[in-house]
Amino acid sequence: MKNNYNEILEMTYTETLENLAFIFSDKLSEEEALELLDADQFYLSSMSFTGGLEGSMKLASEKEVGDIIAENMLGLMEEEDDSLFIDSLKEITNVICGKMITEIAGTEPIVDLTIPEVLKIDQSEWKELMKDEDSLVFNSEEYLVAVKFKLNNE
Repeated sequence: MKNNYNEILEMTYTETLENLAFIFSDKLSEEEALELLDADQFYLSSMSFTGGLEGSMKLASEKEVGDIIAENMLGLMEEEDDSLFIDSLKEITNVICGKMITEIAGTEPIVDLTIPEVLKIDQSEWKELMKDEDSLVFNSEEYLVAVKFKLNNE
């Protein structure tokens, strides 16, 4: 069942990346995303939340998206290690999740957020997330990003 929050998720994702990282994004259909798909490796940032609302947030992107976020948010260029882009993916996931919860439930319920975790995933795992009916796919500065926000009771 498709959740009722994809419109809010689209607005929250695009506004957050635009305002915090100066990244412009366009929502894609599955067919459009498959036409652009050429990366073999992606990074999945995921977190969950409990309390007044319970659920999870996932954001899977090509490495370059994290690099652009780190450069634009922190003013830092790409480093030898992966720590900056991983931290930037965690931060953007956390911000989007927090904004989604506030948009849906307001500021009254107390919600505990976990710290986002980042894992490398392959193209088939990214496709699986992309094809989930609760996910949205974006072209963000010519790189693919899949985002999913899900409440446990739905």
